Amino acid sequence: MFEAVASLASVVPFPRRAATRQAETAALLDAVGSAGSLEIVPRAFAARDAAAALHLMGFVHLDEIHPDGSHRTLSASEARCAAPFLTWRIRRAAGR
Repeated sequence: MFEAVASLASVVPFPRRAATRQAETAALLDAVGSAGSLEIVPRAFAARDAAAALHLMGFVHLDEIHPDGSHRTLSASEARCAAPFLTWRIRRAAGR
């Protein structure tokens, strides 16, 4: 009996965040689908993570908006390591 209790004491619970991430990604995809494009401010970390995941899967395109108003389209590999202080524009991918 003591052995079973000791083995259960070493189990470390992990937080359940996958469902939350899926909900955020689905909500962002729905918002972009209805609006056509959205801007994501630099401090919206959850939205930027969801946008990067959708961009990686090919559902959306990401543009980095510079302070002078110019923009640069991000590749899928650049989205995770892009400059954290620039605003992003997320738009639907063609044909999606």
